[in-house]
Amino acid sequence: MKQDIRILVSFPRHPKTVLLRTRLGSAAIDSLIQLWCYCRENRPKGDLSGMTDDAIEIAAGWTGEPGKLLEHLTAKDTNFIDRRGKKTVMHDWKDHNPWAFGAP
Repeated sequence: MKQDIRILVSFPRHPKTVLLRTRLGSAAIDSLIQLWCYCRENRPKGDLSGMTDDAIEIAAGWTGEPGKLLEHLTAKDTNFIDRRGKKTVMHDWKDHNPWAFGAP
């Protein structure tokens, strides 16, 4: 079984990534990648539903101001995480990491 995630080579220059880095610094990018790894290991469908905001930021290794990472990961112009009612999921996880999504 593969234990990896994929990141596009354009990720560092993508406008969403640049916005996140500009707003919260490089630590936010590190935390996003750590959250992706957490999903691969623990939530392979990318579904974070049922986790509190604090738990998501802990899974991401975020040490900045509480709530700020999630605020910016769910913002409409960055949109790394989708929130629909009580559903919280990694944006387009199935498309970007189908091998993780299909893992048992």
